[in-house]
Amino acid sequence: MRLQIIVASFGLAVAAAAHGANSGTPAVGDYVSFQDCPIARDTGPETDLCFFTEHDGVRYGLIEAQDFGRPQLKHRLLVEGQVVDGPLVCGGIPLQGRFSVLTELDDSCNRIVPFDGNVVGVASGVFNRGSPEQRAAAMAMMERSVSEPAVSLLPAIPESPALAEPRPPFETRNFTLYYPYNSDRGSGPDMMEIVRLVHYARAARATVTLTPFRGSSLLDDGTRLAEKPDIAQQRGEKLKGIMAGLGLDEKSIIIGPPQLLIEGDGHEDWKNRRIEVELVPRRR
Repeated sequence: MRLQIIVASFGLAVAAAAHGANSGTPAVGDYVSFQDCPIARDTGPETDLCFFTEHDGVRYGLIEAQDFGRPQLKHRLLVEGQVVDGPLVCGGIPLQGRFSVLTELDDSCNRIVPFDGNVVGVASGVFNRGSPEQRAAAMAMMERSVSEPAVSLLPAIPESPALAEPRPPFETRNFTLYYPYNSDRGSGPDMMEIVRLVHYARAARATVTLTPFRGSSLLDDGTRLAEKPDIAQQRGEKLKGIMAGLGLDEKSIIIGPPQLLIEGDGHEDWKNRRIEVELVPRRR
């Protein structure tokens, strides 16, 4: 009898675990890939809106990862992420990954959730979330602007210090830029790295090779979302123009042939939309 009870209990535990796995609530580590509308949420007075989305009955919080751009009402999103452990984001499950704002207008993406006192925003701006040095500088400028109105026209965040001059021996460097779906807009952090790479390439008299890719995303419903055929070349040409504009000799920048479409598997397919940069110093 005791053995029968143990076996029965084990069976119930397995059934309960299977039910949880199939209940529609994703577990930490699960990947999701889908299109849906962003939903804006009022988070209280003097704070920014936050965004979440609802897909298959599950609410996901949208974190503005790597400056891919804020969600926009009237535009659907391509959401590609992995469920991570942590507090709710805008009242939704947190995801680590990327989302892309799709260019096509969709008037159905117009929902705004009023402030309910439960999801409270955090004040933004340099006075609230900058570094201690940035906050101190901004406060000092605000105080000065009372007696010196012209000060209010100056930038609140001081310019970054000049980059140190690179010294030999120079070495090969590699860097990868990632892009939103069907976009040639690189993120702010990636562009700052490009500034540093150009500075290094000029000192090293380097040849820079850009290898662009375009990707296809496998969505949870089994459909595929492929980027337009010319987007890889478009990304390469734009990045070459940016690097030349920063002072790198255009003749030293080579755009490799666009690679074949990379078919995604539903796991971090945003990484297929990229340009690989290789910097090779000239032998002296």
